[in-house]
Amino acid sequence: MSDQLATFTPSTDPQIVLAHLQPMLDDIKRAFDAAIPEAHSFFNLQRESVERTLFAGIVRWHVKRALRSYGISDETAERAIDYELDDVSNIGLIIHTDGFQIRILKARDAKVPVSGSTLRREFYQHNLFCEAGETLDVGPTVLNLVVLWETDYVSTAALSVACPKCEVEGNSEGRRKVECYWQEPITAPVVALPDVAEVERLEIVDSDLDEVTLLDQHAETIEVTERPLPLRFAAAAGSNSSVDSDGGELE
Repeated sequence: MSDQLATFTPSTDPQIVLAHLQPMLDDIKRAFDAAIPEAHSFFNLQRESVERTLFAGIVRWHVKRALRSYGISDETAERAIDYELDDVSNIGLIIHTDGFQIRILKARDAKVPVSGSTLRREFYQHNLFCEAGETLDVGPTVLNLVVLWETDYVSTAALSVACPKCEVEGNSEGRRKVECYWQEPITAPVVALPDVAEVERLEIVDSDLDEVTLLDQHAETIEVTERPLPLRFAAAAGSNSSVDSDGGELE
């Protein structure tokens, strides 16, 4: 396709960017649609509470396996773009395609999670430096994006795409946040599940790794049923590992 040679920048209309990446985004959505029920099934079979850290790891494992299978099965088919999935520690998800480097991360409060490593921080700042005309290792013609996912911990994932700018102090309490040039939803929001007494349910809890993963300690426990009904966005958790790799992507 002719637009494969186009250069995308942080100022490019996000709808043009999303249209270009649509085949890949469709694959990512298809992978999450399969992975979320698999992760829920694991805890359901064990009759154990859902630990968010482990749930996220199971989801990433299934997503990575699915994306690899799509790439192999679609190798001879006509596709708008081709992509390469990186091998990253802790089942991290990084995709390279012409003109883009894309990380798939679990959202924190529906936003890009703060960095837990120098590598992640540099990834976020890449677009800012390139906009200023500076060159980084990945090259000035590459646009860094983040695909964010949230879940109801049963069957649904909500996806959005963000173009990160930099990490800044977020508020008077000193909590940091990631500023973005733009963030666009690519699916409907996920829903939390109501407390339906007649339906057996699993509890969602934080694991013993909360101090490492910086899960939201103020989030209330969410009760999970077998039937999703629209209520609100599920609270998402971020990552705060000090490891200088994507090993910090515990969620």
